[in-house]
Order: sequence, then structure tokens, then C-alpha cells
Amino acid sequence: MNLFLYQKLCRKHGLIKIFVYQIFNQYTILKDGLYLRFIQEHDRYILWLPFGLATGIYGYGVLPYEPKTGTYGVLFTALVFSVIGIWIGKKIFFRVLCWGILSFSLGFLRISSCSPFQRLLKKELGPFWIKGKVVALDHTASNSGKLYPRVWIKNLYSKRGPLSLPCVRLGIRTACEGKITPGDWIEARVKLIPWPKPVVPGGYDAQFQQFFQGVSAYGFSVSVVHVTPGHHGVLTQFRHYLTKTFHEKLPYPLGALASALITGDKTALPLQLRHDFSVSGLSHILAISGLHLSIVSAIGFFVFQWLFRWVPKLGLIISLQSLAGIFSLIVGAMYAHVSGLGYPVQRSFILMAGALLGVFLNRWPSSVRLLALCGSAILLVQPQACFSLSFQLSFIATASLMTIPNEFWSKIFEETHHPLWKRWGKNILMMNITTLAATCSTLPWIAFYFHQYSLQSIVSNVFAVSWTSFCVMPMGLLALLFLVTPYSDGIFFLWALTLKGLVKIAQNSEHYLGFLLFHCPLYSQWIFFAQVICVFWWLIWKGSWRWWGVGGLFILHSVAWYCSFNPKILITPDYIGVVQEETYTLWVTDTRKGKYVIAQWARILNLHHICKENTLQDSSIKALFELGKALRCQYPKALTFQYTGGHWIASVLSDENRPWRFQEYSLKKSFFEKKPKKMRTPDPKSSRKLKKLHSIKEKNLV
Repeated sequence: MNLFLYQKLCRKHGLIKIFVYQIFNQYTILKDGLYLRFIQEHDRYILWLPFGLATGIYGYGVLPYEPKTGTYGVLFTALVFSVIGIWIGKKIFFRVLCWGILSFSLGFLRISSCSPFQRLLKKELGPFWIKGKVVALDHTASNSGKLYPRVWIKNLYSKRGPLSLPCVRLGIRTACEGKITPGDWIEARVKLIPWPKPVVPGGYDAQFQQFFQGVSAYGFSVSVVHVTPGHHGVLTQFRHYLTKTFHEKLPYPLGALASALITGDKTALPLQLRHDFSVSGLSHILAISGLHLSIVSAIGFFVFQWLFRWVPKLGLIISLQSLAGIFSLIVGAMYAHVSGLGYPVQRSFILMAGALLGVFLNRWPSSVRLLALCGSAILLVQPQACFSLSFQLSFIATASLMTIPNEFWSKIFEETHHPLWKRWGKNILMMNITTLAATCSTLPWIAFYFHQYSLQSIVSNVFAVSWTSFCVMPMGLLALLFLVTPYSDGIFFLWALTLKGLVKIAQNSEHYLGFLLFHCPLYSQWIFFAQVICVFWWLIWKGSWRWWGVGGLFILHSVAWYCSFNPKILITPDYIGVVQEETYTLWVTDTRKGKYVIAQWARILNLHHICKENTLQDSSIKALFELGKALRCQYPKALTFQYTGGHWIASVLSDENRPWRFQEYSLKKSFFEKKPKKMRTPDPKSSRKLKKLHSIKEKNLV
């Protein structure tokens, strides 16, 4: 604005009015610019559909009460009106708003339709006789390396009739009369235990997770298990045969590591090895995901393409690349089924099938749109997948890879003749860049769920992912091919060497790079939800305004540290814990009971030492123990107590009235399915006697 004109306006209208006018003018320019960018990226609207569905699913999960009929009526009405608005609406902003309401309502109604069929156990039951059908099986290992089966059973029966619990998990450490395979029926005396509540606010909630997975309780057998053979799937039998073979041919724990990489059975891994992979940020290697499926499919593609080239006439009939792609997809489908069909494997297989279909139709499918439609389909079919951390990390990591510009990939894969070592170097560079992008995008999830910032994972993944891709997985497939040959022992010996290398990478990373691991305190789930919005903002939009998401992440991380939750007193019905922050020590009344809960306290709050109360000499800590006993009597449902602003604030679970909190069953008639009672015809003689008795009572009252 001209200085003379500005001074003239100030004399006539005043400086404040001109200042307000300038602010309004800048606001109008910003609003028009944002709306223009919003219109220009109209092809990215569909990518927000999984986020809307997930928001509706989580909206049902975070409610502190069970929704009433009126809530469902409002949501169904909003669903109908949003469909009408999408059909007749003309303005883009209005149609996008209707799509948001539609996706939220659809996600809320879909997850609520699954919850009435789930039931949880609250009190311990048994031992009592039980019979059921085995639907899934894995293995656990003792400290000595001995394997024990762990089964999930459905169609439960007791001696008093069918049970109303849909599914339970049993650990079998007693003798079995036969080999257990999914599809068999087992009978035994068992003891059932309810799922535990979270130990601190924000900790792992087994009741919440298992409620939506449909697993009512867990337990163990106390008698000999009788096995009745049932219907067995071929691939399922092959999966458990491979798991058993790996444990027989490879020393412990390399056999457990091989089972985790090939068949997805990682329950036999020792706790220390799990800790090493978790701290070093390599847990995603143990979980079968798109990395493993892509490696197997890529090896199958090049092998079949090499084999088809030996048939010259075949290339005149059909494209050898397309034919090799079909066979590699079949190999990937078999590997996906053998590995257990986890959510990351489902996502990777659908993307592979979509890309292959696009090649057949001579169309290049949009990988980002295909990813969004894949996530939406899984959430509609299996809405409980939204609560799975593997599902969340898999899709976010894959979306982060798609944000890398195409110009970068074109430079790496330019069609020039290079030596073999240069081509291998380009592949290693590609894997390291994708690993770095996936690690950075998933940092908010790692910080919220695991309470740590693992910067060492960026370094360790550079070595571990390359070693797994070029050494471990190819040798594993080679061991499978030579499994029935006399040379299998030598191949398994070489595979064991590559697995040892992977273990060494995890152990050295945990030992030497521990200074790159930073603890993250507990903070509100609403801050985490805002961080998720920022990550989606960065991943979905293409313009320069996508950088707002990165800035929002830094601001929200600062707010999370400022509003962090630091409890001082920890409560359970059996014992009390007190935190001494100066020495990173957790003082407990008893260390023999509840070792799992005490370990969870120490891990979440970053405490390095655990000591008993009877060795305590500090009078201030002793006073906190006495205060904790008094607070436990005053607030029996509290989990922790935090001292803020001169007051002790109790933290209580906010969803005590939800189905995964209050349902209770016992070995009574209500525990079993109620049978309809037979209607009896009234006896005329007994009715006459009752009439006489009533008349006598009326006379006496008069």
C-alpha cells in the first residue's frame, strides 16, 4: 500500500481500523489460496477414506459408555443424508464433507455391529472339563528351549452343555495323546483366567484388544489332553511341518527365528532376543510383512522368467514377464497362506495382485489409490484390524515409500549397462532409502505405544534390511527347495550362519547404539490423534502445504513432553509401587508376585532398578507407601496417583461400563447357553386347591 494513502486512511479512519482491515485482507488471501490448493488436489480426496473409517472405529472404542439407541439413530440418519448430499451436491467442499460424515458413520456402525457377539471372562474358572475345536496353533518355549503348543479353540463344550464363550487360548504343557493340528478336537481339564487390565493409563490393554479379536480368556491344561483328528488343510499342515523341521534342524534360538521369518510363528523366541530386536528397532523383520513377501515373489519372478526363456516358442504366444508375474503371484499366495495371513501380508498381496492386473489391462495402477482402497476394504471386512499395531505401521510405512518422487527412482533405475557390483549397490541404496523413510514416518507410533524414540533403528535397519534381503531370505528359500534332498543339512548350516549374522546385528545395535535410544513419557491419546492427522497430512497432499504436517508434528511433540504423565504411586489390589525418579528406582511391597506387572511399570516409566520395601531406608519413600495404602482404600479403582499442583490426582479407567470391562461369568446356569423351558399344561385339580386357599386367606384378612 502507498505510504501517502496509508497515512491518509489512518487520519480518516484510525490506526486500529486499518490494522483490522489488513488482518482481514491477509486472512482472505490465505483462505482463497488454501481453497485453490484444495481444489487443485481433488484427485487426493479418496486417500482420506481409510482415515475416516478408522476415526469412526476408534470413536466407538474411546467412548466411556455403551452407545444408546439414539446414538445409532443419529449416525444412521447422518449416513443417509450424507449419501443424498454426495448424490445431489454440486459444491466440492460440501461433497467432501458428506464423504467425511459417510466414512465416519460407516466405521462406527461397522465396529458396533461386531461387539454384541463378543464376551469376556472376569473371574477365574476351573479346573473343569472342556472340549473344543482347534482353530489356530503356535508354540511357546521354556528357558531350556523346549517347545509347548499353544492353541485357540472354539465350539466349546463342558459336561453341563455348550459354553457361551466364543473362543479361548490355552497353553498346553501337559502330556498329549497325539499330535495337535488345527482342525482337531481336544478334551482336557483346564483352568481359565481373565485378561488383565492395563497397569498404567496408556499401557497395553489386553481386555480391549482381545475383546475385538473375539478371544474371551486364556488358560492352561491341568490333565492329559485327548486329541480327536478332524479336517486338516494341506497348507496348514505344511506350515506346522516347516515349523517343526526348523526347530529340529537349527539350534535354538535360530530355529525359532527361522520360524518367525518363514511361517510367522514367533512365540518360541526367547525374551532376550525379542528385547534385542525391539530395542534396536528391528521388530518389523520378525513380523512377516511386505518386505518378506516382496523378496519371495521377486525371487520367484526371476526364477520363472529364467526358466521360461528356455522355451523359445512360449515367448511368441504370451509375454514371458506376464507369465512369470502370474507364477510369482501364485508363489506369493502360497507363502502368504503359510505365514498365517497377517494384516501386512494381506496388504502386500492385494497391492501385488492389483499391480499385476494393471499390467494385463495395459494400465498403470495408481499405487496410492490402490493402497487406500485396500485399507478401506480390510477395515470394512475386519474392522478390528484398526486396533492392530501391525496394521497401522504396515500401511503408514508403505504410504511413506510412495511419497518419494518418481524422478528419484528413474535416476536409480535408468536403463544403462552397469557392472554387477553397481547394480547391487543401487539395490542396496534403494532399500536403505525406503527403510529410512518408513522409520521416520512411524516414529509417532513407536513413541506412543513403546514409549521410546529409537533413533538407533535408522542405523541398524540399514544393515539388517540389506542382510535379510540378500542373504537370509534367499538362503531360507534355498533350504526349503533342498528340504527333501540329502544336501539339506549343509544348506541349513549355511542358513544358520546368515541367521546368526542377523542376531549379531540386533545384539550389537542394542549394545553399542544404546545412546541413540531416548525414553518418551506417557501422554494423552488426543495428542497422539493430532499427530496421526499431521502424518496423514504429510503423506496425502502433494503441494508445499504438506510441510505443515511436519511442523505440526514438532509442535505436538513439544506439547506431549510438557503435558506428560509422570505417576508417583502405582496401585494394584495386591501390592503398591513408589517411583523414585532421582535414582530411577521402583520400590514395591513384594517382588515375588506380579513380576509381569512390575516389569511393565519399570519399562513404561524408564526405571532401571527394582527394590523391595523392606530394604528401604528413606523416610520420605516410606511415607509415600503409607499414603498409597490410604489412597488405595479411598480410591479402590485407581491405577496410579500423580502429584500435581499440591494435590494427588487419581487415574481411573474411563470405560468401566464397556463390555470389555464389566461382563462377568461363572460356572452357573448363566455361563452356559440357556435352553428353552418346556411349557407345562396346568392341572385342573391343583388350580381348584389354589382357589380355595386364596379364598381362605381373604376371609382371615377380613
